[in-house]
Amino acid sequence: MSNENNFYKLSVDLKEGWHGFSNETLWGEKIGEGLYRIDNIPFFANGISDGDIIKAEVSEDGLLKVKEVVERSGQVNCRVIFEDETDEATRKSVLKQLQSFGDYECYADFGLYAFSIPQKHLKPFSTILAEIEKEEILDYEIDRYGIKDRIAIAGASGFVGQALQSAFVHTVIIGRDDSIEEIIAKLKGVDVLINLAGAPIIKRWSDNYKKLLYTSRIETTRKLVEAVNRSDINYFISTSAIGIYPNDKPCDETCMEYADDFLGKLCADWEKEALKCQKPTAVVRMGVVLGKEGGALRQMLLPFKLGLGGTIGDGKMMTSWIAIDDLVRMYGYLIEHKLAGIFNAVSPHPVSNAVLTKILGKVLHRPTFFPLPVAVLKLIYGEAASVMTDSKEVYPKALLDVGFVFDYPMIEEALGTILHLGEMK
Repeated sequence: MSNENNFYKLSVDLKEGWHGFSNETLWGEKIGEGLYRIDNIPFFANGISDGDIIKAEVSEDGLLKVKEVVERSGQVNCRVIFEDETDEATRKSVLKQLQSFGDYECYADFGLYAFSIPQKHLKPFSTILAEIEKEEILDYEIDRYGIKDRIAIAGASGFVGQALQSAFVHTVIIGRDDSIEEIIAKLKGVDVLINLAGAPIIKRWSDNYKKLLYTSRIETTRKLVEAVNRSDINYFISTSAIGIYPNDKPCDETCMEYADDFLGKLCADWEKEALKCQKPTAVVRMGVVLGKEGGALRQMLLPFKLGLGGTIGDGKMMTSWIAIDDLVRMYGYLIEHKLAGIFNAVSPHPVSNAVLTKILGKVLHRPTFFPLPVAVLKLIYGEAASVMTDSKEVYPKALLDVGFVFDYPMIEEALGTILHLGEMK
């Protein structure tokens, strides 16, 4: 621990990694009792960025150790390593291009470049990096969500599961056929388990398929909860859906009236099983997730692009939605703060199907003259058509109350970003 004009050396513990280090030293300006503002770009530490305000304490070995991030600066860390065969002229050209987005420092022994990128510049920065990577010039890693925890995911093959794997650095996959003992073994050294398991809901519901919808959610969650209770996991996030709420009624997490139909009962039983967990637990009631690579939007794109898009029925039913990037950030926020309780994963601004249709047509520059009769959906999907025709007006009160900020609160901005810039980064 040393002091140079109110700047101190701070020690950050590192998890085992390719670098082989157990800790990293950062500089911090003291701004209060036990509080420091980070004044350089971390090379190896996840979850801490240049400008963050942190709390530190003197350890038994005399080092000033970082304990927690008190306030985030809005900067995001990115690590870049060039391939050995990349020539010097190419490296300089790439670095000049990337430097326009944020500052960087070089760790010469590794040939590692650490960038500090403002959150508002992250999308174009990561888009350019992804294009450069295709040319096999470099490898990169973005510490987008500041999550140091090792995370296990059940149901990782789906749209949301794939997005979470891309976002978080340390993930372990729980298989659908894993036994309780196999799950417990996989959970060794893991901090958090996210449960996304469940058979696809958009499919005609025969009696047998209803049983599969139930067992793939309730029985799988029961197995996961038992494994968590017998493991060293310190936080559990389970999934539910806004289908638990009644139709045609504005609801937030304080609403105690539930839908009296198959989906409502399925969600209620699902949550009941998850809340048997003896560790801090969050239940995420997911709305319509919007992203180009999957979910409802992917199914809607083809008819709209062909000029055959239109409202469902009279278009009055409410759609409570969330952008995939905000959903992943929400998981990061829950994990960072270990928040327990029920959380609606929806934007603060639900829209009617008519508004959604109009904006999607506008973003795609396509007409929306062809309404889809509810009767046709019922003919195709039977009872499952309710997933598309029910009116759910749901608000994320609990998320807003704990300080979560949506990057995409408005539907037009979300759709514009997804469809014009590709999948949000």
